Amino acid sequence: MRILLTGATSFLGRHLLQRLLLDGHDIALLLPWSRRDSTKLPLLLEAWYSPEQVSELLQSRLQIVEGSVKQEGLGLLDADYERLRRWTEGVVHCAAGLSFQERYTQGLRLENILGTEQVLAFVSRSSCRHFHYVSTAYVCGRQQGVVREEAPTDRYGFRNRYEQFKFYAERLVSDFSRKHNIPTSVYRPGIILENPGSMGLLQALCLQTDWLVNLRKYLLGTCTIERVRQGIRFAVAGDPEATLNLVPVDYCARALACIVTQPDRADYRVYHLINPAPPSMRTLTRSVSEVLGIKAEVVPALGPDVAWTTDIEHGLLRKLERLIYRSYRVYLPYHYDRLAFDDTNTRAALHGSGIICPLIDQPFLVQFLQARLAKRAQQFLSLLDLATPTLSEGGRG
Repeated sequence: MRILLTGATSFLGRHLLQRLLLDGHDIALLLPWSRRDSTKLPLLLEAWYSPEQVSELLQSRLQIVEGSVKQEGLGLLDADYERLRRWTEGVVHCAAGLSFQERYTQGLRLENILGTEQVLAFVSRSSCRHFHYVSTAYVCGRQQGVVREEAPTDRYGFRNRYEQFKFYAERLVSDFSRKHNIPTSVYRPGIILENPGSMGLLQALCLQTDWLVNLRKYLLGTCTIERVRQGIRFAVAGDPEATLNLVPVDYCARALACIVTQPDRADYRVYHLINPAPPSMRTLTRSVSEVLGIKAEVVPALGPDVAWTTDIEHGLLRKLERLIYRSYRVYLPYHYDRLAFDDTNTRAALHGSGIICPLIDQPFLVQFLQARLAKRAQQFLSLLDLATPTLSEGGRG
């Protein structure tokens, strides 16, 4: 199949590109060809292919189209637009903006809403037989309980502009599908993380782990190593039973590529690319405790009602908790989620493929967090001399 792919240099996009190439598709990448992008693409391709194979791909099954989803007509010259319009059989729209801070509202609107409008305008004029849109499982907003694989609703409200704009984009996609009678698939991944051992970055929502590095630095500067080894109590705001729908990027990319290549269906269908057994905040906190050698626990709120053992670190830790809290408070609403995502459509589409979401339990999370710390703070690991397993070599970040 001849596929136009947007967002190929994004976290999920680059893994999806690899899968689509492995499956034998011809790919056109829509890229804003800045100097940074021009170096990023060969590097990500050479993570999987030799330089000779990259050169061969660029001469045969892979083409670069210089343009942008944020510009009218995708920023293409008329001749290039016409050629791409006739060439394209399927479109996978993976480009998106991700931020939970209000100061990035305009950029989010451009990327997620106006960008989707421009891609849909192209699809309506092209020979595209199937449109694929990558959204997020958290388009459900403040809804709790079971979330179905169906058109989203805004009745529960949203926690940030990102969720709200992805909702608007999904509405555009569903309206477009009905109006133009073009088969459309919407994919809603959970919180995507890199595979353990690869030392990659966690890219979304509530698990940005730079605060772990900051915590370790702070402890080294203010506590004796003996006190760290004895175990320090540390509070994380949230609901201990809340679940975080973590999914490895490899699972998402394999599942998405598998469904993209299936025979076209004459309808609009939603697929939740989620973890059917997501870990709880309690499991995550225990994993942090194991990696850092502290006694982390989840509490409903940070404040004077939280009881601590009286020791010399009491005042220090209250200050420390406030410092760390500031680094994750933008993600705090997700620390209280009790969501269950229905994935009936996804399981049916993947039946017999052998593609399943792996179990993300405490050992998995410990390995992931150790990899994250190894990449960002190896000097602190050696200073603390904590009992952490040695990472296997060969991972890429």
